[in-house]
Amino acid sequence: MKKIAVFLMLFSLGFAQASPIYAETLDTPNAEAPADLITVPMKLKDFPKNMSLNTTKTLAFEDFEGIKLTGTFKAFKNDQIELNEDGELKALAVGTTEFTPEFTLSSEAVDAIKAKYPGKEIAYTDIEKVTLTVKTELSVPLIPEPEKITAKVGEQGKLAIAAFEGVELTGTFAEIKNNEYIKLAKDGSWEALKATKEKIDIAPVITLSAESLAALQAKYPDQNIAHPDTAVSIPVEITEASEETLSVPIEVNETTITAKVGETGKFTLKDFGDIQLTGTFAEITDNDYIKVDKDGSWKALKSGETEITPVATLTKESADALQKANPDKKIIHPDMATVVKVKITQELSVPLNIKPTKIDTTVGATGKLELEEYEGVKLTGTFTAIENNDYIEVASDGTWKALKTGETTIAPVVKLSKESLEALEKKFPDREIVHPERGQEITVKISAAATGTNTGTESNAKKYPATNDTRSNWTAVGLFLVGACGALYVLKRKKSNI
Repeated sequence: MKKIAVFLMLFSLGFAQASPIYAETLDTPNAEAPADLITVPMKLKDFPKNMSLNTTKTLAFEDFEGIKLTGTFKAFKNDQIELNEDGELKALAVGTTEFTPEFTLSSEAVDAIKAKYPGKEIAYTDIEKVTLTVKTELSVPLIPEPEKITAKVGEQGKLAIAAFEGVELTGTFAEIKNNEYIKLAKDGSWEALKATKEKIDIAPVITLSAESLAALQAKYPDQNIAHPDTAVSIPVEITEASEETLSVPIEVNETTITAKVGETGKFTLKDFGDIQLTGTFAEITDNDYIKVDKDGSWKALKSGETEITPVATLTKESADALQKANPDKKIIHPDMATVVKVKITQELSVPLNIKPTKIDTTVGATGKLELEEYEGVKLTGTFTAIENNDYIEVASDGTWKALKTGETTIAPVVKLSKESLEALEKKFPDREIVHPERGQEITVKISAAATGTNTGTESNAKKYPATNDTRSNWTAVGLFLVGACGALYVLKRKKSNI
């Protein structure tokens, strides 16, 4: 007879992993071997990497083949979080913590799994340790621009989202289709449909774009970005069109800017038919990456990416030209903002320093020119062969050969290899790599090859100093005097002994 034993084994918090929750089938000695093992993954569902301070989240496990893995958590509390038996997790204080939830699977869940796989051996995977960071919350209001809409029937415009502390915000709007006075599209474009008897309000719901969320998170890395789901009301007043109108949008031609630090350019307005439009721009001075002056000229300030929304007012000359071309119409300008994506890069000039810096050699000698490393990156390249120099020749791989005696100067031209460029771009991802193709000048001095004159043998004959050698003569005189003094001394000693 088979007996089913369910083991729920859990390690306490602080261990690298909890023990698996598992069940197994125990057979009598004479019974057949148990059936194949069924493994139930105990994986937390949508566990957050971070939470905002004083917020809560309910923990649960992913279903197993349609079976809900219900049960009870072991209550736990530390400086950052508190977990109760129902799985409610609360963020208590700012900081990062690691913990392994302890969990007891309900009998209903265990019975459901055994019923689905009768006679099978059931095993449960470990509950993995989780890491959670608690951050303060930064509330970013989503405020539509303009703050109110005043228009005549038939006029059009476009809503945008107000920037937040220098970060341009973009997103999508919930469409408004069932309003008899105004309609709104996802991109913020609106159209006045019918005159209002009195002012009305619309409250467009805005969804922030992923790009804007990323830009906010990059600027505020230690905070969780939150924005209210409640929409901001916009007063709307629409009147009857007293005369025929002509809608002329004021839009810039440029939708993207890619430039290097220090480069400049200028925004221009899109023409309206055959009429060239010019305008005065609202200055942009609070952006870290680019600034825009009143005449539309811009300058790249530092490397990075951003978005800007240039706003312009038509010059009197352009307004007069439009009115002259359309004398029976009222010229109106819808609020249609153009978001311009900006990418600024900074050049990195990599010098191609060649070694050796000078060549002092003899006819027939060979060697090789190489590029010096730059900031730890090994540089290689292809040289332009030097074949028309009388004194030295250089091949494309940098090898050289001395041809004849004399002096000259060469300035090798070298093209950096693809591998070197890739290595530089990998090390400096935010810089644009530039380099001169011509290296520094190298002085070359070539001497004649040395010829061997020594036979390797010497004469055994004794050599005497020449007779006209003054130093040798004085040496002989000295030796004679020393000998004479010695003889006199010996004679004197003999006489004294007699």
